[in-house]
Amino acid sequence: MKLFTVAALGFPSSKLTMLEQAFSFTVLVKRARAYELVKDLDQSSPDIVLVNIESPEALATWEAYKTKKGTSAPPFAAVSTKIPRKAKYQIRLPFYAPRVLKVLDEISIKELKFVPEITIEDEDSENPVNILNVATLPDPPPAPQEQQDVIVTNKARHTVLVVDGNTSTQKLMGLNLTLLKLDADYANDGESAKTLLQRNTYDAVFIEATLPDMSGYELCKSVHNELNNTELPVIMLADKNNSINKLRGKMAGCSIIKTKPLTHQELEEITKEYIFSG
Repeated sequence: MKLFTVAALGFPSSKLTMLEQAFSFTVLVKRARAYELVKDLDQSSPDIVLVNIESPEALATWEAYKTKKGTSAPPFAAVSTKIPRKAKYQIRLPFYAPRVLKVLDEISIKELKFVPEITIEDEDSENPVNILNVATLPDPPPAPQEQQDVIVTNKARHTVLVVDGNTSTQKLMGLNLTLLKLDADYANDGESAKTLLQRNTYDAVFIEATLPDMSGYELCKSVHNELNNTELPVIMLADKNNSINKLRGKMAGCSIIKTKPLTHQELEEITKEYIFSG
């Protein structure tokens, strides 16, 4: 994992907090590229700079810094509600994590020449050279709202249901799923999950073992019996993946039990096995 430092000029504290959360996520899931927000432009010598071009003060600070650094000035992305055509790298407000990470990844590849995904085979190998294509990440679904029991987002080709009463966990799962190009619906409890399962078709269900109104194992049984969804993969997320929970999961019909929280790599492996295997 390569850590790049990013300075952000001309943004209110709320926007900086959002960037810090998004960058913390890149470290948490151990991406090939991770990012860290730095606040002192002169002392930190950042790898990349985000400039709010609607702020005259930010533009002046950036131009002075660029002049001072000369050819060693870091690459930058222009950030605005309306992006000028001349900007080589641009991010449109409001901030969405996948939108920001996409541009930063592109800069790290094209300007900073960090491309660990390139693999070169031996000359005699018949396998083609695998060159990275910059992923185009979709904008994330609307963030789960704390006051709703059932949260429905727009449907994509593959959609999963996340059943968890913790809004923070929902948001973290949402970010991970978005990066894997999956859409998701969210339910805060078992009854809400049943409602969604009756209305919609899903490729998999992620269930927290302890729900406000029932256990996740009870919900899993209901999915397979009451709702007659015997082929639907159910991934149970428990505090401990011990022998007792494994037995409970097997009796309930769970496809697999994992310890929460899932890492990005674990989630990717699960989706490959249970969603994209066909």
